[in-house]
Amino acid sequence: MPSATPGLSDIYTPSAMLLSLLAVGNRALLSRREDPLPRALAALGYDMAAVNRVAEVKDNASLYALLREAPETFANHLLLGQLAYASPLGPGLAAVFAADDSAPAPVLAQRRAEVLAYVAHHGAWFGQLIENFLLTRYEEEDQAEVAQERAAFRASAEAAFATWRHSLGALVLPAPAPVLPPLPGPGWSLLPMRVQLDMLAMATTVLRLFPSLTHHPFATAVEALPDYHSQRLEELGEYLSTAQADERLSLSRVQGLLLYLAAHVVMLLFVSDVLDGEGLDDLLRRRSTQGPGFEELTPEAVSQLREAAAIMLSGYIDVVREHQSEAADFQALEARLAPVLAQAVG
Repeated sequence: MPSATPGLSDIYTPSAMLLSLLAVGNRALLSRREDPLPRALAALGYDMAAVNRVAEVKDNASLYALLREAPETFANHLLLGQLAYASPLGPGLAAVFAADDSAPAPVLAQRRAEVLAYVAHHGAWFGQLIENFLLTRYEEEDQAEVAQERAAFRASAEAAFATWRHSLGALVLPAPAPVLPPLPGPGWSLLPMRVQLDMLAMATTVLRLFPSLTHHPFATAVEALPDYHSQRLEELGEYLSTAQADERLSLSRVQGLLLYLAAHVVMLLFVSDVLDGEGLDDLLRRRSTQGPGFEELTPEAVSQLREAAAIMLSGYIDVVREHQSEAADFQALEARLAPVLAQAVG
C-alpha cells in the first residue's frame, strides 16, 4: 500500500516548459486514432483522459495533488511524451515551438534540434525523479514489486513504439502555430496569425453545428449549457474570419468565454469518438463561410487538419487557463464545463 506522500520542493516552475512540450506531444500522438500505436497505448491504460488529467496541472500545488492521486499517470505521461518526440512525430512537434517566419532555415533547424535535445535530456531527468518519488509512496517491502511493474510498463511502451513508430509518419502542420495569449482586463485581446484565425473560426462553426450532427449525450449536454448560443457563435465566427491577421483583436468577456468553450469542445471532438471519423471528416470537407482553407479537402489534408487543430486548440486552451484562471466568470464556466466534458472521454 502507498505510504504518506513526502514533501517536495518546487518542481513545477523549472519543468513548466517541459510539461507544455510533452502535453502537445501526447495529444498529437493520441489524436491519430486510426493508427495502431495509440490503440496499443490505450491497451496499456493510457488515453486522452489521462492527458487531460495531467493538463490540469498549472502550479506546484496542483502537481502535488496529481502526484498524490495518480502518480503512475503522471509518470506514464512523461515517458510517452518523450517517446513521441523521439518518434517520426518529433521534428514536426519541435517545429511548433521553434517557429519563426523571419528566421533562416539553418537557424530553424538548430532550434528544432535544441527542442528535441531539451525534451530528451530534461525529460529523462524529470522522469527519473518522478519514478523515484513514486517508489517512496510505497512501503519498503513493496517497492521492489512496484519497480518491476514500472519497468514492465516502460518495456511494453518502448516495444509498442518500436513496432508501430513507422506507422505514425511525419507530423505536418499547415503553418507555424504559436499560442494566442489572452491578456488580462475587462475583455480579451488576441494577436493571431492567419492560420490561427481560420482554426478558431472553424471551431466556432463546428460547435454551432455539433448538436445537429449527433444525438450523443455530449452534444445534448453542450447545447444545454447556458453559454452555448448559436447566433453568437455565428457572429463570432464571422468576426474571426474577416479579421486581419497579425493585428490585435479585442473580444468582450462573453466572446472570449464562448471562444474558449468552442476550442475546448472541438478539441475533444478531434481526439474522441463522439463524432465518428467519417462524420467529422465530412464536416471539415464542407464549404465553410468561416474563411478559406477548409473546403474541398483530400483525406490526407483532413488528417493533417485534425492533427493541427488538436495541437493549436490545445495550446490555446492551456494559455487561456494560465491567464484567466483567477477570473470569477472563467472559474464558473470551468465548473459548468467539467461534468459536460467528462461525457466526451468517459
